[in-house]
Amino acid sequence: MAGIAWTAQTAPVAVTATPATVLQIVAASNVREKLKRLRIGFNGQSGANEPVLCELLMQSDAGTSSALTPIKTGAGGETLQVTARHTATVEPTGSTVVWRQYVHPQTNYETDLTDFQLPGGSRVGLRVTAPNNVSMVAGIDGEE
Repeated sequence: MAGIAWTAQTAPVAVTATPATVLQIVAASNVREKLKRLRIGFNGQSGANEPVLCELLMQSDAGTSSALTPIKTGAGGETLQVTARHTATVEPTGSTVVWRQYVHPQTNYETDLTDFQLPGGSRVGLRVTAPNNVSMVAGIDGEE
C-alpha cells in the first residue's frame, strides 16, 4: 500500500425491507485495500420506525449494479486501482458478514474500520435491510 487515500460515496438511495447492497468496494488484483471508515446516513421522518440492519459482508460478484468511481482524497499523481459499485438491483453473492449494526433511520452513523484489509481481487459490500422504507447515503473511506 502506498498510502493513497480515497472515498466512495453513494447518492441518496431508497431502501426497503428487501436486503439490498447499496455500496460495494472492489479491490484490484494484487492490490490490497485498507478500509478506514464507514459512514451511513438516513433521512427517516418517524421516531417510531424500527432500526435498519446494516451489514458489511464479503461478496464474490457484482450482482447487477452500477459503477461508482472512488475519489482520490490524498495528494499525488498515482491512479487509483480500487473501484466501486452501487445500488444493486440483483444482489451479489454474499458470504461472511464482517460487521453488523442496527442503525435508527433518523440518524447518521460512522465507525472506524482501521483493522479491515480487503485482499486484492476481493469485494466487500454494504447490505441494508430497512423494515420501513427510507432514503439513505453511504460512504466508505480507504487507502491503497
